[in-house]
Formats: sequence, C-alpha cells, structure tokens
Amino acid sequence: MTAKILIYQCSYCSYLTFDLLSQYKISLPDNIVLTDLPCTGTISVNMLLEAVENGFEKVFVLGGTGNDCRFLKGSQRAQKRVEEAVKILKEIGYDRATIAFYGLKPGDVDSLKNILSTI
Repeated sequence: MTAKILIYQCSYCSYLTFDLLSQYKISLPDNIVLTDLPCTGTISVNMLLEAVENGFEKVFVLGGTGNDCRFLKGSQRAQKRVEEAVKILKEIGYDRATIAFYGLKPGDVDSLKNILSTI
C-alpha cells in the first residue's frame, strides 16, 4: 500500500512551481493531496498533527526560501512549527509519520522534482 501524503503549499512560492510541472508532463500520484495556503506561516502545529491523526504518513510544507517569502517571515514561522510538531511526535514515541519543511524558489521546477523524487 502506498503512503498517504499531504503537501501544504504556499500559494505564492510553490503554487507556480507546481503549475509549471504540467509543462514537463509531470503529474502527481493519486496518493498525494495538495493543499494551498495563503502563506505557509499560517500553518499551525495542530494542523500538522491533525494530518497525521487523519492517516497521512507524510506531511510536507513547501514554502519560500528566506528571501522569497512574500510575507517576509512566513517560511521561518512554518519551519519552527514543523520542528515543534516533529518534537511532539518524538516525545510521544510516534515514529510512523514524517513531517518536513522545504524551501522553494518560485518557478524552481528542478528543486521541486528533486523533492518529489524523495517522497
């Protein structure tokens, strides 16, 4: 059985990059659910943990890199919240899920393809 994967993406940084994937004739597998956020800085620790609770084995947050964030520090906030969610899962001994943050420059299809290949 394939792992259920949830990807939260910044609607400014990574949305464009996912859109460009179609030009390369690359489509996402059926086990990946893509969810847009106005800014990854709006993600909460609860959202990440609820995704795991709802059966997602991998939860990824794709935001901008440090200088590309439209809202200045949204990606930094998201990274901290991902780290906190990972810490909580470790503390309770739950190791069947992966939660990670990836910074992506808008339009950087090669980096996105690399990220998707590791999923």
